Amino acid sequence: MKLGHLWRLLPADSRVPDHSIWEHLALTSAIATSFATGNVPALLHVSLGPVQSFIEQARTLSDLWAGSHLLSYLAWYAVKPIAEAFGPDVVIYPSLWGVPLVDVWLQNEKGIPLELPWWEMQSDANPLFRAALPNVFVALVPEKEGNAVLHRVQASVAKALDEIVQAMVQRLLEDAGEPLSEEKTNYLAVQVKEHLEGFPELKYALVPFSPITNGGESINPEGYQRLKELIGKFREIQEGKPSSFLDHPFWKVLEDKLEKKDSRCPGEWAISDVNTGFSVRYQPNPGSLYPALRELADDYLAMAKSVRDFNPQVHEGFRCDLCGERQWLSLPEEEHTRGVPPGKRRSANKTIWLRLEDKPIWGRKGEHLCGRCALKRFWPAYFSEQVARWQGGEEAGRRMHRFVVSTHTMALARDLQALEERWSKLDSEQKRAWEAIVQATEGVSPVALPRSLAVELQGKGEVERLVRRLPALLEEREEEKPSERQREILRQMTSLLGRSPERYYALILMDGDRMGQWVSGDPQVMIPLKKCWHSKLANYVQGLQGGLDLLNCPRPGSASHHQALSGALNTFALQVAPWVVEELFLGRLIYCGGDDLLAMVSVDDLLPCMFMLRCAFSGIFPTGDRNAVWSLYEQLKAIQDEMGAEGDVIARGYVRKGKSSILRVMGGRATASMGAVVAHHMSPLSSVLRQLRAAEKAAKSNGRNSFSIRILKRAGGALSYTARWGFGGINGSGPDVPYDPENFKSYSARERSPMSALFELRDALAIPGVSRRAVYNALVWLNGMPPNPEAGKLEPEEYQRMLEDLLAYQFKRQGMRSETFRKAGIHWEANEDPATRIAHTLVNVALGQCRPHTDRDGWRSVTEHLSHMLQVAEFLAREGRALGNSGKGGGQ
Repeated sequence: MKLGHLWRLLPADSRVPDHSIWEHLALTSAIATSFATGNVPALLHVSLGPVQSFIEQARTLSDLWAGSHLLSYLAWYAVKPIAEAFGPDVVIYPSLWGVPLVDVWLQNEKGIPLELPWWEMQSDANPLFRAALPNVFVALVPEKEGNAVLHRVQASVAKALDEIVQAMVQRLLEDAGEPLSEEKTNYLAVQVKEHLEGFPELKYALVPFSPITNGGESINPEGYQRLKELIGKFREIQEGKPSSFLDHPFWKVLEDKLEKKDSRCPGEWAISDVNTGFSVRYQPNPGSLYPALRELADDYLAMAKSVRDFNPQVHEGFRCDLCGERQWLSLPEEEHTRGVPPGKRRSANKTIWLRLEDKPIWGRKGEHLCGRCALKRFWPAYFSEQVARWQGGEEAGRRMHRFVVSTHTMALARDLQALEERWSKLDSEQKRAWEAIVQATEGVSPVALPRSLAVELQGKGEVERLVRRLPALLEEREEEKPSERQREILRQMTSLLGRSPERYYALILMDGDRMGQWVSGDPQVMIPLKKCWHSKLANYVQGLQGGLDLLNCPRPGSASHHQALSGALNTFALQVAPWVVEELFLGRLIYCGGDDLLAMVSVDDLLPCMFMLRCAFSGIFPTGDRNAVWSLYEQLKAIQDEMGAEGDVIARGYVRKGKSSILRVMGGRATASMGAVVAHHMSPLSSVLRQLRAAEKAAKSNGRNSFSIRILKRAGGALSYTARWGFGGINGSGPDVPYDPENFKSYSARERSPMSALFELRDALAIPGVSRRAVYNALVWLNGMPPNPEAGKLEPEEYQRMLEDLLAYQFKRQGMRSETFRKAGIHWEANEDPATRIAHTLVNVALGQCRPHTDRDGWRSVTEHLSHMLQVAEFLAREGRALGNSGKGGGQ
């Protein structure tokens, strides 16, 4: 590998290698910008909202994507005037490096030529279509220009939104066949602006460095005392909030020296060599208090967000069919139709929305929308034209192809891939079925496919045309029931696949754990300085008087640390998450703002995609799960072979997704929780999203570093399974194997994670010859067993043997034998029984998850945990969903 690919990872100081030289230089540039204008820096923290309520008012995946992407777009227009005035380096969070919208600005508006490999892409595979900016940002701006900066931020966002509104009103009238009169244009624009009043909410906090600055590089004692008092008052009214930076052990060491009168100079801290008398002296400067000022900015911003503006509005008649909160848009002559029920609007004078029914960008048949929801429907078309104009002027505006993979297409994705794989091996009966489907799809518009499937199909002629058109044909509805033509197509697909087509898809919601603590440098998550510094420096300081106290202090937060975190989250959002979801699996990334992510995947890719996202977020891979997650190891091995390089693809806090790409991510001590929902493609999206949020909340409530899967059955009822990931995090974090860079590989080799156990059980149940009745029989038996060793008055070892024998008996009785696995091409060790081994793994995992880990804990129900795992695995193992029948498996 050439050194050039390592430039962005080189440390700013080899003695303290915790941030790169680029982050150091960016921070230096940000501070110098304020000094160059004769100012002292001020910390600006801005938030745009509302987020969840705006995004989740969605009927389709397109609505969901549009809401998140529009907020990301407006977030850039909030940052843009700051970047233009002072340079992008002043933005500490998020990192703007490589953000596509920022690259467009640099190239098109600033005339900086960039080599962008995605620049000519003519579809929404273009990274510009990814919602990659969060709704908050932190910047260092000159103090005296703080208020002017805020006015420019507000004006920039308002102008960007107004341009979108004007374009939407014009397009609305054009598509409805209405003349573009000033009266109608203004009438609609006024309605839209009323519906957008207060959106987006811009809340901010501006905290200057000047009160703690003593005119030079030292800290002003009076300003420091005022800062302590102010933070102390916030802590008094915020019960339960973690202690502040001023309570940090590192700062306490320095503060003790600050208050002493006999030091060589005011505020100087020293450690000395008792043998030579040589002293190492350090005088804290105002920059040392960055974490305290950032903490204060957070408090002020929280105070601002707690104050809600209330502007009452009058809405008469029937409301928007999507959100149900505001009246739908109408023209002056249609005011009387607002009180007409939906079923009678066609007999009344035709509304503008009824004239838009044949225009796909505006929505479904008969749907009437308010200004805010109409904006989300219009946004995909508007942004597509915007991207095309950036690429090549006005004439290119209508040529950009923008797609959203529908829930139905995602449900069918694996079946469509199977059709592509089998079409050259069809027998005579299947060829007739193939020809019938080809004939039925003639003239049908193609749909968007998951990226990896679309790449696989390129250049395959008839197969590509059929696979792209088939979902569109099946999505046509006649009063929500399949037509005769659709039923015939489904019969032909069943003939080709040998089973019924899939009807379920999955959504994944991920959120980083304790990100506030990571940003603030909370002692609970930070490593001690002796592990952070170079070993030679640490060994030297340890020999100095007072040096050991310093080395045992957790690493304090700082602006450079904040930037390093921002860079790692930026890398995950822009490069790692899209690679995992859209290249390694059949999935679609809806948004990723750093530590939070929403993605849609096919059902059989749900477990491996969740597992890989969790590993890639931290840059670690538990080796004990290798036999169970063989498919992931095969993919990673293929990537490694392609690179022609030694070493792991995911390890020690880094991801290598190509020969010229080493990406720094959050590291093994950082964790993430994940919620997932499996739902029928016809289920209301708003209901599915509520369940998804509930699943994520269940994972967080399980002690973080957890996942929770919910399965919503079309016929009613639901299944769920919640467990810890079992790896990563900090010492003492429950049943997980904690991350230690030197020992994690060997420690994790001895343990199995709940996700890998779920993998193995799912694949075993999917093998031909293994009956899923084993699960139903085991559930009946588990229902009569004591929930834990304590309740059964048994030793844990006895209780474990009892459960293992029960499960192994049922598994073996229903076909889980060595010969069954061998017939499927799965080879086990000669002396190993698959039923016994899988039963041991499941019970061992359940006991690890349910046993008490502190004196305050009690035993949880082991039988309930096993029951939930069995039920979820059984559903995911149903015909066509699992990977277990592909000829490889857990015992390989």
